[in-house]
Amino acid sequence: MSATTNYSIDESLITALTPEQAWHYRVFPIKLIEGVLMLGIADNNVGPAIEEELEMILGTSIKIEKSDPEHVNYLLEKHYNNNQSDSRTQNNYYTGNPDDFLPHLIKEARDMKSSDIHIEAYEEFCRVRVRIDGILLQRYLLEKELYPALINKIKIIAHLDIAEKRLPQDGRILFEKENQKIDIRVSIIPTLYGEKIVLRLLSNDTVKVELSAIGLTQFDRENYLEGIKRPNGIILICGPTGSGKTTTLYATLKTLNKDSRNILTIEDPIEYTLEGINQVQLKDNIGLSFAAALRTFLRQDPDIIMVGEIRDKETADMAIRAALTGHLVLSTIHTNSAWGIVSRLIDMGIPSF
Repeated sequence: MSATTNYSIDESLITALTPEQAWHYRVFPIKLIEGVLMLGIADNNVGPAIEEELEMILGTSIKIEKSDPEHVNYLLEKHYNNNQSDSRTQNNYYTGNPDDFLPHLIKEARDMKSSDIHIEAYEEFCRVRVRIDGILLQRYLLEKELYPALINKIKIIAHLDIAEKRLPQDGRILFEKENQKIDIRVSIIPTLYGEKIVLRLLSNDTVKVELSAIGLTQFDRENYLEGIKRPNGIILICGPTGSGKTTTLYATLKTLNKDSRNILTIEDPIEYTLEGINQVQLKDNIGLSFAAALRTFLRQDPDIIMVGEIRDKETADMAIRAALTGHLVLSTIHTNSAWGIVSRLIDMGIPSF
């Protein structure tokens, strides 16, 4: 990375970045040289993994040049004015065949390592956003006329009722392309100007689910490995939506999976299939809840139990009881910090000791 210099924006490359991307990373396009996109960046916004992260999001090779922060702000205000009307005109409009848009979108989101796709309708336009590393980034704008056909296509392949537009619906899609299988959770809710769809991408590929590949520092990984080697206790993974809680759990299970151990999981949904581990799908409609499964698991002579998520007092009670009676319990909980887990459990009614 070179010393700080003030560059100008190549206006022919403005659409290479959405306004959200430009402002979030405080970067702008300088020029394209032999397939490498040169980006200027505010020199107080440079992080150790920024190039790798931007290459993943933009899907191209990049080179970063440092620029004065005030100069970067001036360029972003001029070319990426971050108001709603400008973001509509400067984002990518999909101009291909409408029938091909959904497969194209799913494949692109998977290639970008996105966890969720958000498809939303507004008064004059529709937009598509993807969540990458916990951050929602705007990706496409669609003509309002294309939106009903896209909604109906998703409903049909997810086996949902295309006539129902007043109530929320949930379904699943198994997407297969180029020898890649992606299990997709579909959630639809009615909004003021149409239905909002969220597609959660759940890859069945567990080859890359390793503790060494999920971004832990060597110090944190060594400490974590020491913790999961213990024969009993409870390990709770916390963090916001899309932060990698479930991926960390599966990487942990893969590390612990040995012929000498009986491992049982209760999940909603089963996001990865792991050979040698007994995985149970939660079915609340027939009474197979997290707590009910945990009671049965304790009669199955388990060494390790994984609960997809601790959502209520009953599940928390059962998980802690299992941990106190000689089992290793793994689970996730929705808090933004490790310390927040304690107050969350107390709030659920778990005794503070």
